[in-house]
Amino acid sequence: MITYNIQYCDGSGSGSIGYLSPASPKRRREMMERISGALTPHQPDVLGLIEVDGGSWRNSGVDQAEHIANELDMPNLVEHCKYPPPFDVIPFFKYNMQALASKRTMDTSQVHLFTVGFKRNVIEATVAGITFILCHLALGKGARLLQTQHLARIVRSIETPVVHMVDLNAEPDSPELKSLVAQTDLRLVPLGDTFPSWKPKKSLDHFLVTPDILVNTATVLDIGLSDHLPIMLDIFMDD
Repeated sequence: MITYNIQYCDGSGSGSIGYLSPASPKRRREMMERISGALTPHQPDVLGLIEVDGGSWRNSGVDQAEHIANELDMPNLVEHCKYPPPFDVIPFFKYNMQALASKRTMDTSQVHLFTVGFKRNVIEATVAGITFILCHLALGKGARLLQTQHLARIVRSIETPVVHMVDLNAEPDSPELKSLVAQTDLRLVPLGDTFPSWKPKKSLDHFLVTPDILVNTATVLDIGLSDHLPIMLDIFMDD
């Protein structure tokens, strides 16, 4: 499985100047194709996409998650606006999404909303007996701490093995991550730095798993097409 903050396919992976140079719709479509091509050789069974354009004018009406999932032959997709009401119906804002795609059928799927922070959605889907949780936490530390408390309640309510895929906006030794681990049986999968992609200095993107998930390999992929690097996890079940 892979988790990737694609930054709306802005293509600012080459350096900080990308933040100051808004990408054109043509540029975003080109980056969308390059991201699809870069991920295809890895053939993930489950793909979490963070900061996705769901089809606004800036991507010429093309849903980035849907396009990438189709290119990777992942027919099962859950996509949801990351903002709470009323922003989820306002033009432009309503196209700012997170998405979870799978090659296999999703047995169940639902979306939770945090009560704090501007980025609020949590996507939950169960595939082949494993529940995957995808989210992108707030920039503010106080909001993140409250969000991790909410996440802990969600995790404790799940009876299946769990894989949590998250852009935490915080590092492994942060109070937020320690809080989440302390309140659940999740354990952090060690990974390297993922941000910024052109000179990684921070580990902001994480996998956390329950004890019944055994990790085979965990890797930061050297795909510099966004401001974050993607992370990949290969697992098997403890029978």
